[in-house]
Amino acid sequence: MRRPLRSLAGTTLPLWVLHVGRIAHLALAGVLRKPRRSLRIISVVQFHSPDDPSGSSRNALDLILTYHVEGERETPSAEVYAEIERQVRLADELGYHAAWFAEHHFHVHRGHLPNPLLFALHLAGKTSRIQLGSAVLTVALHHHLRLAEDLLTADVLTGGRLSIGLGSGSTPPEFAAFGVPKAEQEAAPRQARFAEYLDVLERAWRGEPISIDGRYVQVDVPSLLPCATRPLSDSLWIAANSAGQATVAGRRGYGLMLSRERSLDEMLTLVQAYETGRAESGLPARGGRVAASRALLVAPTDEAARCAAEEAVSILVKRQRETRPQYANLPLPVSFDVACRRVQFLAGGPDMIAEDIRRLRQEVPFAAFHIQSRWQGLAPRDVEQSIELFARDVVPRLRG
Repeated sequence: MRRPLRSLAGTTLPLWVLHVGRIAHLALAGVLRKPRRSLRIISVVQFHSPDDPSGSSRNALDLILTYHVEGERETPSAEVYAEIERQVRLADELGYHAAWFAEHHFHVHRGHLPNPLLFALHLAGKTSRIQLGSAVLTVALHHHLRLAEDLLTADVLTGGRLSIGLGSGSTPPEFAAFGVPKAEQEAAPRQARFAEYLDVLERAWRGEPISIDGRYVQVDVPSLLPCATRPLSDSLWIAANSAGQATVAGRRGYGLMLSRERSLDEMLTLVQAYETGRAESGLPARGGRVAASRALLVAPTDEAARCAAEEAVSILVKRQRETRPQYANLPLPVSFDVACRRVQFLAGGPDMIAEDIRRLRQEVPFAAFHIQSRWQGLAPRDVEQSIELFARDVVPRLRG
């Protein structure tokens, strides 16, 4: 049994609430280990129920890797990108549906990637079928026409493999740096701007002239190039943390992207608003695309997963207490399992992970599962092993 460590204040802490100095040291050590390559390639990891071999029902599930593209500020970005590239290429070989990347500037959220589209284009040349895109692009940080043209171009250059995730929220420093006044950073104006940007994208995708005289968008231009090669509804997801935004996603016929940090009750509220929006526009209420999210690590056994993930879970608990006021004064979790539940982290062997996902789907209907597999404190070889084990050992259990 491992000995507890002591904080700088002298308080005895269990291993899953370690301090950042030791965590960073172990994370760096993980970077230097040789990644474990797959032993067996599985062609497709989307699964369907035995009663629905076509996957037309809500039992179908697409697997998506999601990245904040994190790293220490002093870590060369090329190293961060190369590590993620190895994981995405492995996921492509294994048949994962998509990989999504977050937009962050100035190392906010430890992010190294200000432009997910450029990374998606790079990875499109290294992969053959996996969809690639954003989770998410913040529309207010972009010019509406430039955003539409960039997305159209990226979809053509990826051979129709672009997966577009858009959101209205960001951090105050990022908003301020890109000229968004403080008054317009509140939810109502953010969502109003978002709706006008969607109007631009929809007209651009239909190949129509764009004439809009709104509060945030004033534009009168001919149709854009390149021309879209498929409907926008095939590729666009909207990240929603409010019922209003979820209703917009449903009403306009796009996918709904749920945050890992939402509780089950909050997720259900958002899905219900989404289905209401779809029904209002004449679409089947339950025929949309919903993506749920969890931080996740699969290992050969539950104990191996715990040993590999305890550093990362400790960091997430610490971050949550520092950045989320509702958690700041809560007592520290009394066990690793409680800590995992608090930060929505699934860690276990294949049986445990399959059961956790099965229970989650019983509570919240979703057709896509975006897996946040790479976190500070996880060794890259453990992340790659997790990506493979999910395809090789978890998916068959979900099919059963």
